[in-house]
Amino acid sequence: MRIRILALDLDGVVWDTLDISALNPPFKKLDDYTIVDSQGVKVNLREGVRELVTFCKEMGFKVVTLSWNVREVAEEGSSLNDTLNRF
Repeated sequence: MRIRILALDLDGVVWDTLDISALNPPFKKLDDYTIVDSQGVKVNLREGVRELVTFCKEMGFKVVTLSWNVREVAEEGSSLNDTLNRF
């Protein structure tokens, strides 16, 4: 049996911030592609990420994230995005 894995870095790949750990939770969801931290800093989901993750999961890939971030901050940021919740 063959295992297929899609491993995605979060910062600069899944979203447009280069260090989500430097932001200040709590985050709020503005729309399906954007969250904002408590200081008003916006973080946008990169174009095509949702479609890529959905396609790979439909093809049987295990989808994982790679990150050096503070886990709680990265998890809170990703929890507001439906696609990232499915990793």
